[in-house]
Amino acid sequence: MEGIIPIVLGTDPVSYAMARSIHDAYGIKANICCSRVLTPFYRTKIADIFRDNYAEGSYIARPEIFINLINRVYREKANGRGQVVLFIPNENYMEVVYENLTKLDFEPCLPYPDQHLGKFLMIKNNFYQAMDKLGVKIPQTRIVSHSDYKNIDLDGDLVLKADDNNAYKKDRATMQDKVYFADNRSEAISKLDKIFDSDNGSNYQGNMVVQECIPGQHGTEYSISGYRSTDDKFSMTQARSILTDLRPQYIGNHIVLIDSNLEELYGLAIKIIRGLNYYGFFNLDMKIHPQIGEIYVFEINPRIAQSFFFSNLGVVNYPQLAIEDLAKGNSIIQRQSKPFNWVSAGKHACGNRIPEEFKAEFLRSDRYRNTGHSVINSKDNDLVRKVKIWRYIRHENMAHFGQRS
Repeated sequence: MEGIIPIVLGTDPVSYAMARSIHDAYGIKANICCSRVLTPFYRTKIADIFRDNYAEGSYIARPEIFINLINRVYREKANGRGQVVLFIPNENYMEVVYENLTKLDFEPCLPYPDQHLGKFLMIKNNFYQAMDKLGVKIPQTRIVSHSDYKNIDLDGDLVLKADDNNAYKKDRATMQDKVYFADNRSEAISKLDKIFDSDNGSNYQGNMVVQECIPGQHGTEYSISGYRSTDDKFSMTQARSILTDLRPQYIGNHIVLIDSNLEELYGLAIKIIRGLNYYGFFNLDMKIHPQIGEIYVFEINPRIAQSFFFSNLGVVNYPQLAIEDLAKGNSIIQRQSKPFNWVSAGKHACGNRIPEEFKAEFLRSDRYRNTGHSVINSKDNDLVRKVKIWRYIRHENMAHFGQRS
């Protein structure tokens, strides 16, 4: 790994899973750029932490502070030489990086779509229009603004979400939900009234997506993460969500994922990625209609999933794939080959809450032996950190389930 500098942005569980993947593959420490150290990186031994205290909560408002921190890490670690591979946990960081690439002191390897395509796909309607051209099935969708939302022509069970989630996160004040559900058109309009009402503390004036609600909750959603190399090699992993977060702020986030291997979903993912002329990390959310068996594609994330560590459990290491391809010129393919359970809270707490029809799948011996959490790491096992992580898991149990077990 001489001459290759992996830099990971942020200290949340996704960032930790990236650093963990790098350490597992190469036995080296990733370099972490952050404004504060969150629990996953508390007393870590698998990464070097670089902080700028003045960047606290301001990397969006003052991105120059964050960019300067990245440049400082490059100077200290590479002495002005070396190849940086930059790992980005979410679209907020990605937007900052895209808009400030010319201010970096180096040209990074970015295992993400190019700037134009990445920013294009952050707008949901752009993705839906692209899927329509490719003949990929999506829910019935309408895009509405603050001036025309009362004219929506969809009815029945509906889902409301921001067309530009980054802008929505920046501007919302009192409206904190990620997704809103409505039983009919009238209720949808009433909720949009509040979303667009500046007197209600909302500054969001972007578009909203109104979609038909495809039935089915636990067991009907699938996540595909993948990497398309510069020479068109695909590595992909697939998981089925058997327990999904139903809290309004986190709706759709996965709590328990198990391995899945539906070839039709893999084929659809390749069709989409090639159709978009897309290279790098990707994540696709799909749903299979429980009554008619139709596959619906909901969105693409121009990154690997927040839950991507399920891939490591299945023996696919995405940060390693990116480093080999972009920094070492050695593109490789890794295939999902082991059954797994990925959990975002305590193993036993999750098992107690899984719907009865999926418990046998979760408890299947080969899966259960390979149950993993992104931040529970036997290679990062400082006793004080173990206590901190234990408390963190208890907090996750309480947040998801209202229980400490």
